[in-house]
Amino acid sequence: LLLPDDYGNTVYSAMAMQSNYDVSKLSPYGGTGIEMIRITAHDYDLSEGMAFAREVKAKGYKLSINPINIMGYSDERILWILQQVNEIQPYQFSIVDTFGSMKRRDLDRIVNLVDHNLDRSIRVALHLHENMALSCCLAQRFVDFHLNRPVAVDASLMGMGRIPGNLPIELIADYLNDYGEGVYDI
Repeated sequence: LLLPDDYGNTVYSAMAMQSNYDVSKLSPYGGTGIEMIRITAHDYDLSEGMAFAREVKAKGYKLSINPINIMGYSDERILWILQQVNEIQPYQFSIVDTFGSMKRRDLDRIVNLVDHNLDRSIRVALHLHENMALSCCLAQRFVDFHLNRPVAVDASLMGMGRIPGNLPIELIADYLNDYGEGVYDI
């Protein structure tokens, strides 16, 4: 892995699915290189995913907990996840719409649950897939919540990503330039 010597403000991250990676092979964070590990887990192995997350954090990495397919969870299960996340105290928790099935009211409900039950010190991120041509509108709505905590929105150039693709970075950056505090060079 080749990274530039000067990172600037960039945080390099990697993603690991707990069922596909042996965390004992992960070296402790040494102050350079990949700084954040985004862990994922399915609904059927969330407990194992939380144990995996604890081990990643213990190795000194910034930790993002990204449960796969948040749309597949009941409100009660989301609250259980948030309780686990609060105990772990990661850098970030991500709302992940794995199959691009989220609509505005779903986003409103889930963000409300997360914002009211997640420790205020934990950053909230949004990761959207572009199945119903709603990712940009949902990302705009998320930004416009003006949550009283740090937030992040995942995006990729021209929406490149696993089919059906992700939120296009140039669209959300343009919106942030127009209506937020963005200073992005499109």
